[in-house]
Amino acid sequence: MAEEKTEEKEAPKTPMMHQIIDKLYLGSFSYENVAENGIQCILNCAKEIEVDTDELFHNEKYKGLIKHYKHFPLNDVNGEVIDMSLYNEALEFIYKNIHENKYAVLVHCFEGRSRSATVVLGYLMKYEKDMSLSKAYKLVKSKRSAIRPNETFWLFLMNLELKLFNTDKNTVASDAISKHAPKSFVCPFCQKNCGFRQDALTAHITTKHKDRQE
Repeated sequence: MAEEKTEEKEAPKTPMMHQIIDKLYLGSFSYENVAENGIQCILNCAKEIEVDTDELFHNEKYKGLIKHYKHFPLNDVNGEVIDMSLYNEALEFIYKNIHENKYAVLVHCFEGRSRSATVVLGYLMKYEKDMSLSKAYKLVKSKRSAIRPNETFWLFLMNLELKLFNTDKNTVASDAISKHAPKSFVCPFCQKNCGFRQDALTAHITTKHKDRQE
């Protein structure tokens, strides 16, 4: 008797965005996903991603869905300096569009793990009642398990928590940073910090140290 063939199923793909709370989404960006999820406002936290705003606002395919767009450019590397005034503007952008305009907002970066998560965590602490860093992290992690702010961003969030709650004690222990934060890729030839993606390190070595590769 011939063996019955079992059809192989593809593993489910991680959604490009997840809803964190009502009208607030976190993830990565694509025009199609924005339309499918009814996103009306976009906060882009990736310095290297330039969204075609003409396409976003005027393409008939999206039928005028997008109302507001803001670019808050950050590099996902340890040592990145976050401008506090621009950070607060980004948080206010989210708040006004959700609470005053009643729009759905997507906060995104390249992978929806570090930069955009840092903004969403700060937003929850600042605008959601009694939302400590620990509570905010647990909530966002439960919705989008891939989040992992880098070490610099974790320290920024811990400092922000102290200021927002007027306290001298964090709800996340400092020694937990190594557990939560990703390890960056450093070039073995010039010690350049290439960020948190293997492909960025590979591209750097291929471009800058081609003659030193075996």
